[in-house]
Amino acid sequence: MEDLLERFRALTSSEHRSLALKQMISSLARHEIHVVLEAIEQRLDPLAKLPIELVLQIWSHLPLSDAWTLQLVCRRWRRVLGSEQILKASIARWDLIHHPSDSAVQDPAGHALEARVRHMQAVRLARPFRVAFIQDVNVEVSKATQQACGLNTVALKREYIAYIPKYEAGSPNVVLRNLISGRVRHFNGAARERMLGIALTLKVLAFVSFNAALYIHPLGRLEADARCLRLPSSNVSALAADGETVAILYATEDSSSFTVVIHDGRSGRLWQLSNARQRVGKDSGGALLTARTLIVDETRGLVDVFSSGDDRTEGTLKSLHIGHLRVSWRNMQGGLAQQETASVLSLVSTGLPTPISPWVLDIQPTGVKDWFHVRPRAVLGGKPDARPADYLHGEYVSFDASRAEFCRKVFGSKRDLPNTYAVELTTLFQFSTLVWKDVLYSNYGRFALCTIRTNMANMRYGTSSHSVLDLTNARQ
Repeated sequence: MEDLLERFRALTSSEHRSLALKQMISSLARHEIHVVLEAIEQRLDPLAKLPIELVLQIWSHLPLSDAWTLQLVCRRWRRVLGSEQILKASIARWDLIHHPSDSAVQDPAGHALEARVRHMQAVRLARPFRVAFIQDVNVEVSKATQQACGLNTVALKREYIAYIPKYEAGSPNVVLRNLISGRVRHFNGAARERMLGIALTLKVLAFVSFNAALYIHPLGRLEADARCLRLPSSNVSALAADGETVAILYATEDSSSFTVVIHDGRSGRLWQLSNARQRVGKDSGGALLTARTLIVDETRGLVDVFSSGDDRTEGTLKSLHIGHLRVSWRNMQGGLAQQETASVLSLVSTGLPTPISPWVLDIQPTGVKDWFHVRPRAVLGGKPDARPADYLHGEYVSFDASRAEFCRKVFGSKRDLPNTYAVELTTLFQFSTLVWKDVLYSNYGRFALCTIRTNMANMRYGTSSHSVLDLTNARQ
């Protein structure tokens, strides 16, 4: 062995050394080649020399998506970064930033470690494990009154999907389907009236009717536990829920204020908050914004109200204003909500035609806790088949609920925009926005229900008499 090493060291020319290495490698057996590769990795790879505790510290400073990509470097990296300690640390990080309602797994603790990691990767990469088909799903498409406000006719939350079916005599008003067990439940109003919109959480299903009634059905309980609340008006602008708390927004164009009615399911108490509409700028002459939608935080007792308004000059759209107002219903004084933060974000249009309807704000959860996408939309044309489309402004706007502030990212071109954000106005239109992060799209009369990032469910409508619900269960 020493003679062989001395002869190799005696070769001074790099060409001769390379030729000698090639000849030796060609004479090696398969298992001997693996030994050589492992020795090379141990010498050149710093990861192999580090203790696992230090690797965990380095791992914690990397973005989760980038850290998973590093497993593709080589087999050793995949073996080290795929060890049980690293997997447990990854799941712990994922549980910190990922909202539990964005998972279809009913009992995460009952799944093996590798199964949970595969599920986590599937959600992150938008690659479902399997697809189920459910026939005869006739969903009521949002009408003009629902397009102009924050009401939804379809809602998806973890393993539940709820929708308002097309109105027919004797048909249920709301359908709730468990996507894992396949169980279907039907709900009706007291007078079997038509429904305006629905909101769904892991604890309650809420829907509001044209008869100014709010129905709240606790999931997993007896039907006798359902509640029906009479509302002062059926002119509802938005409906939202979190946990057992349901909130309704009343706002009109000519009103100087908006009203939020909140029902706390845990205490059974009803709150009513009133606040003045936001203005653009600090002076009293600034344009008034109209409240469009809201987000409820049951744990902190907060309601985030989002408003919108635009500037137009001779029929040309110049800019869009998005307002945010955070109020607390647990610290009320004299029946008035306590305003905590307020801000207005102005976006410059990129040549979008002037819409014929007010801008609607779609505040869509991303799956990361307290992080939402902001998507303005409106009807652009006066044709009978005109559909809402996104407001194009060359920026990607997010809302950080933990800080109660907007976050902006400017893109150099439309090609740089995320695929789910840049909408081709000639071929694809956003028709209605759903609870969670799902969007109902329309393309020449064909509708598609899809999620922004995880593709948990797809709903396709064809020209036939029935529809097809493509459900992505996202679990193995």
